[in-house]
Amino acid sequence: SSGINAEWPLRPGQIKQIRDLRLLGNLQDFSFNDNPVETEAPHSTDTAVFYLRGLDLLNGSPVTAEMRAEADRRYQQDEVNALQDVILGKTRMIDAVSKEREEV
Repeated sequence: SSGINAEWPLRPGQIKQIRDLRLLGNLQDFSFNDNPVETEAPHSTDTAVFYLRGLDLLNGSPVTAEMRAEADRRYQQDEVNALQDVILGKTRMIDAVSKEREEV
């Protein structure tokens, strides 16, 4: 299958926008070489490898099993925590709506 290649001009502080690229399921080659985000954003490689699951190449180098394991270790718990926060927020919203209905 043919993959998508991308070079994306990110600035420091925008590294989280890599998550938006998850929608490109066929993205196989991604580069932010010669971009300040590579040196100024901590864990930029882990972020790209974790969120862009189909990557074969990152910054021109193969994505290894070890890179994937490190990225998973670093970010999986963050994702779980974020989902738990969403669920908690939805639960509170449902409780508030239920309480409002009881009062009516």
